[in-house]
Order: sequence, then structure tokens, then C-alpha cells
Amino acid sequence: MVEPSDVDLEALFADYRAGAPVASLSERHSVGATWIRRRLAEHGAQRDVPVKRKPPPLRYAQLADRRWLLEQMADGRSVYAIARQLQTGARTVRDALRRHGLTWPPADADPVDRLAYVDDAEVRARAAQRIVDEATAFAKRARAVQRAAQTAGAGAIATS
Repeated sequence: MVEPSDVDLEALFADYRAGAPVASLSERHSVGATWIRRRLAEHGAQRDVPVKRKPPPLRYAQLADRRWLLEQMADGRSVYAIARQLQTGARTVRDALRRHGLTWPPADADPVDRLAYVDDAEVRARAAQRIVDEATAFAKRARAVQRAAQTAGAGAIATS
């Protein structure tokens, strides 16, 4: 290690302002990182360029996919259901929503109202078609029950 008094502070500050990480400054100037941080703080040195940090590794790739989140929203899934599926906490899911600028609909929103929160036209159209298909199937079942009840009622009247 070099004696701290032998370190060229101007060169160190110039390297720091240019964006060099403290760890590499420590190696380059042969002094400890703590000593460098103290000198930087004492002299109020600031960077001219922002430090570009690597984002942390992705643990849940789906949460990085805005479209996937929109599809979950359109399908009526809750934040908690998504968290359970990914085996993580609801906070992790909410943080991902915030990063993507998404607002989750209230839990009691009906399926059509949920679509107002989906800003991707293709996802919204697919979800709307799914709602129409489900409503059509539900209406067919209801008509079948209605016919069966009318048939049973007509038979009961004829036998009495």
C-alpha cells in the first residue's frame, strides 16, 4: 500500500468525477476504499457523470414483462394470486407494477371495469372477447335451465 500522503488527490478526484468506481480507484491508487470515501466526503467531490449500476439479477422474469402483468390484470387475477403463483410476496408484485407505471384495479371491480386499467389495445381486445364468450356461454346455460323449467312446469299443469 502507498502512504496516503503520497496519493495525488487531484488525479483521484478527476477519476472519481469521470465515473470510476471507488473499488477501482482503490486498486489504481493503492489505498483503501474507506480512505478514498472519507477524502471524497471531506472535499465534497461529486461525479460529473452518473454511476451506471447494473440492475440486480431478475428473480421473476414475468414481473419484468409489462404485457404479462396486463394480461393477468385483464384476466381478473389479484396481486395476491400472482404473488402465490410466483412464490413471492405481494410487495414484490406491487413494486413491479409501480416500475411499469401500472395501477391495479380494485378487487371488487367487475371484469369490464377492469379493462379500463389495461392500456394495451391488443390485450384489452382479447380480454373483452373472453368476457363476451363467457357471457354467451352463461346465457346459453341460463336459457337451457329456463326451457327445462318451462317444460317441467307445462307437464305439471297438464297432469293436474
